[in-house]
Amino acid sequence: MATVAQKRSAADRYKAGVTVSGASLADLYFLTGLVLPRTPAYRMTLSMARDGQLYRLNDINALLGGTDLGGNLLVDVSKDVPLLTGRLGSRVLVFRDLGPLVGGGKAAPVASRYLLPETVLHTERLRQTNAEVGYAATAIRSRDFPLRGLSTHISVQNGVLNLKPLAFNLTQGKISGALKVDARKSVPTTSVDARISDIHAETFIKGGDRPISGILEARAVLTGTGNSVHAAASNANGSFTAVVPSGGMRHSLAEWTGVDVLTALSLNLSGDNSNTNLRCAVASFDARQGLLSSKQMIIDTEPVRVDGSGTINLRDETLDLRLQGKPKHFQLVRLRAPITLSGSWGHPALGVKAGPAVAQGGIGAALGLLNPFAAILAFIDPGLAKDANCGPLLSEAKAQGAPVKSAAVRNAAAPRK
Repeated sequence: MATVAQKRSAADRYKAGVTVSGASLADLYFLTGLVLPRTPAYRMTLSMARDGQLYRLNDINALLGGTDLGGNLLVDVSKDVPLLTGRLGSRVLVFRDLGPLVGGGKAAPVASRYLLPETVLHTERLRQTNAEVGYAATAIRSRDFPLRGLSTHISVQNGVLNLKPLAFNLTQGKISGALKVDARKSVPTTSVDARISDIHAETFIKGGDRPISGILEARAVLTGTGNSVHAAASNANGSFTAVVPSGGMRHSLAEWTGVDVLTALSLNLSGDNSNTNLRCAVASFDARQGLLSSKQMIIDTEPVRVDGSGTINLRDETLDLRLQGKPKHFQLVRLRAPITLSGSWGHPALGVKAGPAVAQGGIGAALGLLNPFAAILAFIDPGLAKDANCGPLLSEAKAQGAPVKSAAVRNAAAPRK
């Protein structure tokens, strides 16, 4: 509903105080002709002044779900396509209130077995309004992400939406980049260029036991066509690179990736919190038609070098990764079996591929028939793995867009022991 108190001085010049509420700001399109985003239920007051073909919307004070919104806007209807300019801000942005923008939330309930929303994005209206609007949120409330603030510039020109720059501040570090939605055709094309910088990897590990530490740097450049987030991801092309230039790992975890499972368990059960240096970790993927295939996966610690391979599927939201630990030092007992990580994103399964270990045991048994001491040889690992050449690996990752700092900057920022 809406109430209006007016004071007219001429047919094309007037001022008004406006109070309006409804299920979504997008519904105001039928009243104003402006394309506004889908939102939770809202209530808004503002002062409006018309001067010919210019409309000034000042002192906006709105509540959308749990998110407040304020600022000033100018609407120019002198051309065929209205132009919306101005600046808006929120003291507190409730992250779940962004759900309707990407097809989630109560405004668009759709049952889905995927994490990425399948709700159809109605982008055709982007061709009916142009806009240049700045937005910033001082604080963000999120249950799942350690977000602290958001700033972006919203540009809509001739059916092309750009959020550039787009920056989320986290408790430590930030996510920045740009989002582009080209809606000039019936099925939109979405492009994402996102950078993760100065984020502590342990931030994403829930619980008190955090077996890995270090600064995570990453970049994703993806483009896909589709009328939902999931549809666009399902045929996305591009690349993804992630780097932890240096850090630390619980000794038990480093040994576990080397498939010395019994040692890992004994360290955990005994409360051993000893650490080992993480020299570097690099993972890079090529995306083709929604399938991310590994180009390089290396985790290098003092006792073990881990090489990996596999795929991450954006179409059915599954992964199939394999990690092989290679010890650098002599090991008397070592079952050389790879670690596997497979299944759905929501419930991945972590396991040990027993095939090589079983074969190794068979060799040991056969040797034991000839000589009891020979059986031991099948399980001795001389530990010949070499250190990964971290310098060139990090340089290559930087060339691929990961915001990796120089060694001098990293060392200056590293905490002293």
